[in-house]
Amino acid sequence: MLTAAVESVAAEPKQESLSFALREQPTAYVSSVHPVKPAVVEEHKIYTSPAEELFKIMSEILRRELVSGHTETEIVSLLGITKSQAKEWLTKLIKAGAVEKVKQTKPIQYRTATILDRLL
Repeated sequence: MLTAAVESVAAEPKQESLSFALREQPTAYVSSVHPVKPAVVEEHKIYTSPAEELFKIMSEILRRELVSGHTETEIVSLLGITKSQAKEWLTKLIKAGAVEKVKQTKPIQYRTATILDRLL
């Protein structure tokens, strides 16, 4: 019986080697749960990473919630994130002109940038 099993396994076709050529090239992130939406730029596909999607969602939430001034501590509590992550995201949003500092003295407050402020 053991000899028959060994012969059966030996008769099955086998792959002799694996090509790793495709793995050596960088690949775009593709989620198995939610497909990533490609954007065509100059005939090249660019895929949005989960980190970029998260930042986009978070920035939409902050633009909606920061109608009045909020401190970093309030933002940390609102989003359930660390203070360093809040600072990083706020810095990016300030550079993008989506959020502005309302109160320069401590505690610093942030709010959604108004259209008038962006025009001036």
